[in-house]
Amino acid sequence: MGKATKGTVRFWFRFDKKLKDDTCPIYLVYQISGQRKNYLTSTRLFPCNWDNGNQMAVFVSKAEAKKLMPAKHYEFDFPIHKEIQAINNYHSSLIKDIATIEDGFSQAGTPYTVSMVIDKLERVRRPEQVKEEKSELVTDFIQRFINDNAATKEPGTLKIYGAVSNHIQEFEKYSRKQVTFDKVDYALFNELHGYLIREKDFRTVTANKTVTVLRTLCNYAKKYNIQVNDGFTDFKVKNTQAEVIALTQSELDILLNIDLSANKRLSGVRDVFCFSCTTGLRYSDLDALGWENIKENEIRITVKKTKQKLTIPLTPIPKEILARYKDRYKPLPTISDQKTNTYLKGLCQIAGIDSPIEKVIFKGNKRVSEIHPKYELITIHTGRKTFATLSLEKGMNAEEVMKVTGHKHYQSFKRYVSITEDRKSESMHEAWG
Repeated sequence: MGKATKGTVRFWFRFDKKLKDDTCPIYLVYQISGQRKNYLTSTRLFPCNWDNGNQMAVFVSKAEAKKLMPAKHYEFDFPIHKEIQAINNYHSSLIKDIATIEDGFSQAGTPYTVSMVIDKLERVRRPEQVKEEKSELVTDFIQRFINDNAATKEPGTLKIYGAVSNHIQEFEKYSRKQVTFDKVDYALFNELHGYLIREKDFRTVTANKTVTVLRTLCNYAKKYNIQVNDGFTDFKVKNTQAEVIALTQSELDILLNIDLSANKRLSGVRDVFCFSCTTGLRYSDLDALGWENIKENEIRITVKKTKQKLTIPLTPIPKEILARYKDRYKPLPTISDQKTNTYLKGLCQIAGIDSPIEKVIFKGNKRVSEIHPKYELITIHTGRKTFATLSLEKGMNAEEVMKVTGHKHYQSFKRYVSITEDRKSESMHEAWG
């Protein structure tokens, strides 16, 4: 507790406001004649680093820290002697600032209240607050962004942001340094990317996706008026297009004609998948499809992922599939996408869709080639890819197919054109030798 010119100052360690890293904030409490007002300091400490009786931060030895908080990383999480001293000096400077503010009011003959003093302290300390805002933890912002957008963004997107936050926290423990927005430069992005590949055994494409999402979040942070180091924009990743796994027409015909009357579950999965193969709909839209979206000879929906309105003509195969479920409350017998993918692999194995497929992955500069039977690589999203490739093979031009699938940019669509050209080449060689 400290004595200012007229008022009383003490520090309030907020055990009731524990943060996710187990530290607690410290407030300065300023009081005059029974009136009080709180000022949030920049100090965050573990309970074992605060001596409430003496109103000061205290150093905790390595042995004691491990005993009190065994789950914490001593070298990374706990403040060292210099940091404890800096905290106590900071608190003393706050008390001096209040004394100076009171003296200023007194010398001017101005009666003052607790609000006037704390408001003046806020203005005096504003440069420090700006500096603190510049150094906001990236993981704290990500959590705030997820909370702010829980009602407007797709759960899958927010789940990806949460996963990136977890990767950053693990990187912080490994590197023993915090990732703040004023440090997200080229060097940090490069170090994080290397850590994901080397220490987490990520494939290059997964590490690339992680740092790309982090770039997106850095740009969002700027919209929140957070000072962000622009050095991250210099870090570029070379994205390799993933292999397009799509059914051929003959494989689709096998699935459409296979007798599944004895297995209702596989029959339903087959119908949902083949509906995707012939309409180009994603799983999220297949699952959300209602009878109100079926308008005579077309489907009219608002795509969940992009919020784009689409009109998709109904051709004979999807019409036939819908007719099987005309008495159900939903047009399609969808189950969870995870279970759908599991059943789908088994279904395609039964159907003999097992041609060998080479899958090439990269881990840094290491190239790894894997051979899989095709059914192992088929997921519900293969239906959308099948629709795009078969539509092109049947004579639709790229622009027409993109209008049905909702692709906005040819750059992301052109890989389907490439695979169609490859199939055309294979067919000519088979026909002409």
